[in-house]
Amino acid sequence: MAAVAGLRLATATAMTACTALKIERKEMIRVIHQEHALSDVFLAFVLKRSMRTQADLVDQLFNSSEKRLARSSC
Repeated sequence: MAAVAGLRLATATAMTACTALKIERKEMIRVIHQEHALSDVFLAFVLKRSMRTQADLVDQLFNSSEKRLARSSC
């Protein structure tokens, strides 16, 4: 999905003043190949996010809305 130009998967709102940095795809690939510490952190993030998305999908498919709502309000 990250390769699709203009597609936003989420919206964020800053709580304090901040600066956002846009990293071009080519630059990110170059840095991931050169900086192993960054690639380790980035890969762990991507895998964790993928697993969370998969768990949410399974929950959506196999659990009733009432069950999901009861679990989220605890």
